[in-house]
Amino acid sequence: MKFLTVVLVFAGLLCVSVDANAAMYADNFDDEVMDASLWSLISEGGDLTNLYESSGVLNLTSTGAYENSSKDYISKWAYNLNKNFRISAKFNYNYTGGGDSAVSMGIVGIDPDGSIGLHAGIRATRCDYPNYNGDYFKIAIEDASGQDVVPDQWYPRGITAGYFSIEYDAKRDSITFAVFNNKKFTRKHQVISYTYDNFSLLNLGAFRIYIGGYADGGALLVEGEANLDNFKAKGDTKSTDLTGTWTVKMNNVSMEGYTTEEVTMYITDQQGNLFRGYVTPEDYPYTNFYGALVGKDIYITFWDSTASGKMEKGGEKFSFVSQNQKYNPPNSPATAIGIAVKNKEGF
Repeated sequence: MKFLTVVLVFAGLLCVSVDANAAMYADNFDDEVMDASLWSLISEGGDLTNLYESSGVLNLTSTGAYENSSKDYISKWAYNLNKNFRISAKFNYNYTGGGDSAVSMGIVGIDPDGSIGLHAGIRATRCDYPNYNGDYFKIAIEDASGQDVVPDQWYPRGITAGYFSIEYDAKRDSITFAVFNNKKFTRKHQVISYTYDNFSLLNLGAFRIYIGGYADGGALLVEGEANLDNFKAKGDTKSTDLTGTWTVKMNNVSMEGYTTEEVTMYITDQQGNLFRGYVTPEDYPYTNFYGALVGKDIYITFWDSTASGKMEKGGEKFSFVSQNQKYNPPNSPATAIGIAVKNKEGF
């Protein structure tokens, strides 16, 4: 996978710290070996690229062979697109040799079978393509086969050191790739920026974080420098697992008056901030439903009604208002106010 790759001719430095809700991940690369509890290594192109920890840093070097080669650290922790997050890393890339090479940072989807799916990220690159020859920032969103989901975004690099940033806004369902010239991440210090809306519709599912780079030949024996430092992922990135059984209590109003009702809701599966399931008892009409969790806002659609509400902290209780568009027969609820509470025993 070309987008998940590591530069060939340089010595690199990576220093990682991750802050995700109550969980904190950190790696100072001072133990002379990859921390297998945090990272897995993805490698393509054999042993042409060397990735190793020494003297408290993560080094990346190359044999300089004229062949494709890549290496990446990929996180063992995974998140869903149902809360805000920001990933950032300091980069330094002043390699001036020929060929096509880059340092990169991004997120990669993990399909239900464990295979790598869609991936999206940002890179500082030195390339020799006919249309793009020289120093660029490149933003790409690609499917599992490496095909572009949207056209690649190219920007003349201009600076050799700065900060990558990838920020997801769950309420807007938009992801923004940016480069800043310092760690303040303010508009004043923004060098380039690209936003893609409706990101969850690409079915990223659960995703992991990657850091690394790649190179695919050329005059790569020229000395240069490229490294990543101070990687961070922070914000409300811990996923909310909705799957399981929920007890739902409602106060209804219909043509015949006011009633109370209790049903059981089963959320059977979830991908990103989308989910689906069914409601019992069995005589409950047209029981299948489909929904979305966007930030704290929850939306559910049945065949003839919709419900919207707010998820409470912890993701185990939400309140909602349901409106039925076909309240026939007369005792069918037209509007309901309810509370759903997740059962601890699961299914």
